[in-house]
Amino acid sequence: MSLTDRDAAPPENVIYVCDPEYSPAVQYYSLPSRLTGGADTLSEARSSFRSAMAGRTGIASHELPSVVEHQEAAIANIWVRTRLGGAHRSGTCGDTLRRLLRAESDPGLHQLNSQLGSMTARGLRPVVVVVEPDEPVAAVATQMASDDALWLAFTDCRLDLTWLAIYGPDADIGDGAIQQIEDIDLPTVAIGTLCHRYALTNGTAVQLR
Repeated sequence: MSLTDRDAAPPENVIYVCDPEYSPAVQYYSLPSRLTGGADTLSEARSSFRSAMAGRTGIASHELPSVVEHQEAAIANIWVRTRLGGAHRSGTCGDTLRRLLRAESDPGLHQLNSQLGSMTARGLRPVVVVVEPDEPVAAVATQMASDDALWLAFTDCRLDLTWLAIYGPDADIGDGAIQQIEDIDLPTVAIGTLCHRYALTNGTAVQLR
């Protein structure tokens, strides 16, 4: 793989799923390379992934291009994915995490929990991805397989919890209503802008094309 090829390729996203009920406790998978593995600790899992990536690409581990790393863990009975390393631009991710942990009644959180519960009842494991409103849709699309579905959550300018479901082009949407957005610039549109431009309310489901 040439340097030009690497620059043109989508970024490698690796998701570390932390679940103490499984062994090893930290399992990972990556996209688009679809590498999988696991280890007892996050540090060991990160090392294992880089070794696997080096073996796949034939590039020394210390010369590998940067990857986008995410961690998944259960928070207040919700599977939550957050980005590892690097400071978030606006700091709203911390606000969103605190909202997900709130014990008191929160209409947005109650609605989100209700939809996640219906997904769990179908035998699925729904995941909430904490994002910032100025992140582009592509930042989420590159961490999804074509049959994935993710629930995006962020705190808007009014400090309200905002969320929507994003389905891959081959994902099973079940019986729920879904909004098709025909926008050639969709990957570059900020998530917050997407919600405002198309008047998306909490619970809206959007399918990528």
